[in-house]
Amino acid sequence: MSCMNMMDEYICKNTVWKKPLTVRLYDSHFEIETTETCYVPYDAIRSITLTRNGKTFKTNIDTPIGDIILSNRYYLAGREFEDRSRKYNLFIQLLHLRLFKKPNVIFFTSRGWLHSLFGSKKQYQPDRIPADFLPL
Repeated sequence: MSCMNMMDEYICKNTVWKKPLTVRLYDSHFEIETTETCYVPYDAIRSITLTRNGKTFKTNIDTPIGDIILSNRYYLAGREFEDRSRKYNLFIQLLHLRLFKKPNVIFFTSRGWLHSLFGSKKQYQPDRIPADFLPL
């Protein structure tokens, strides 16, 4: 395994009721940690879908073990959350760099879950992440 720095790790909590989700990037795989730890090789990723709904940004990583959803928020209690947009933005760019030469991964954008259900996704190249799908 390669050395990892803090930018190669991202922690979010998508709702108040879910446990925090930690994702760490390595050279050949990424690690997902909630209640247990799973390792997913980059070659196993089927697709990445970036969504935006107002100021909420999400990335859906489609893998054989299920969808992994990262958001730019860490929910605390009730409707309170910590905005992690800067860390999320950098982490998503680092993930795309690792997936750049993986021909089996398809990259999509969508304006929200309803658009995803009805097939209005748009494809993009990993070296050209649409700016409006990354928080500033």
